[in-house]
Amino acid sequence: MAAQTPNYHKCQFTEINPGKYRTVRHYEPQEGKMLKGIFSNLINISNNRAFAKSTPEYWVKCKEGKKWGYPVTGLFKTEVDNVFKGDLYHKTHLLIMHFSNDHSTVTAYLFPNYYTRDLAQLLSEIIQ
Repeated sequence: MAAQTPNYHKCQFTEINPGKYRTVRHYEPQEGKMLKGIFSNLINISNNRAFAKSTPEYWVKCKEGKKWGYPVTGLFKTEVDNVFKGDLYHKTHLLIMHFSNDHSTVTAYLFPNYYTRDLAQLLSEIIQ
């Protein structure tokens, strides 16, 4: 019997200021349900600048009032092109982000209270 895909929330983000910054992109949600405490109305995805030993490809921050908060998670490469994984709250929630080829849109898949390192089957089911 095949394993069932865990419940997840999906949200699509669109870049709001393309080309304005070299290493940072700002996105706003277009569709999907925003989860309070996890995503805000704007997210910031910046390139890793080698300040952490974990060396993710990108960092995700949320807007907190008028300022950008601390990074929520780092995004790490997966076996699939333009798909990155991260975790929230010390591996309590799994976050998968699928970028378009030009990085103008991002689709976020959040798996609350679920985390795994084996993403092969999960990615084949949610990313078409």
